[in-house]
Amino acid sequence: MTTFEFPRKPLKTYISTVYPYPPPIFVKHHAWYFFDADFFIIIKGVIFGLHRTFFNSSPFFLDILAMDDPDCGPPLGTTFHFPIPFDELSPARFTTFLFYLYYPDNFCGTDSDLRDIRQIGLNWELPRIAAAALVEIMERRKQLLPLVARQMLDLLPAYRWRNEYERRNRIYELSNENYEEEDDDRTEVDSSDDESI
Repeated sequence: MTTFEFPRKPLKTYISTVYPYPPPIFVKHHAWYFFDADFFIIIKGVIFGLHRTFFNSSPFFLDILAMDDPDCGPPLGTTFHFPIPFDELSPARFTTFLFYLYYPDNFCGTDSDLRDIRQIGLNWELPRIAAAALVEIMERRKQLLPLVARQMLDLLPAYRWRNEYERRNRIYELSNENYEEEDDDRTEVDSSDDESI
C-alpha cells in the first residue's frame, strides 16, 4: 500500500510586487529589521532589514545586486527606499526561514517548516541552507524509526558522511583553539624578551 501526500502549493519566491513600488509608506518589521541592515526585502508592504553577508553566497541575489543602472538609481535591495519585492511569499514562511538562517542551533520548527526552508533555499540558490534543512528532516525521521532500523541507517554513506563532517568540524575547532593558545604564548614570550632588553 502506498501513502498519498496531498500536493503542496509551490512556494513563490521570485521577485514580484502586487503593491505599489516603491511603497508610499515604509513599515519596518518589528523583529527582523536590524539597525545595521544593509540588505532590504519587502513582503506585502513590510520591510525586512537584514545583513547581506547571509545572502552573499546566493547567485540569485548577487545577480539582483549586480543590476546597477545609473538611470534607475541604486540596485534593488541595497537601500531602504528600494527593497527587493517578494509579495507572493508568505511573511510567516519568510520569518521562519530567517530564524533558521540567523539562528540554526535554536530552531525548533516542524517538518513542514523545514520543507519550506529547503524550498526557499533551493529557489534562492542557497545550497548550504537547503542541505542543512534536508539533513535535519532526515534526522527527525530517523528518530521515529525503531532502534534496529536507526542502527542500520548509521551504516549508510549519507549518515556516515554527516558524522565524519561533524568530527572534522570539531577537530578544526580544537586546532583553532590550540593555535590561538600558541599565539598567546608567543606574545607573552616576545613581551618578556622586550622587557629584558
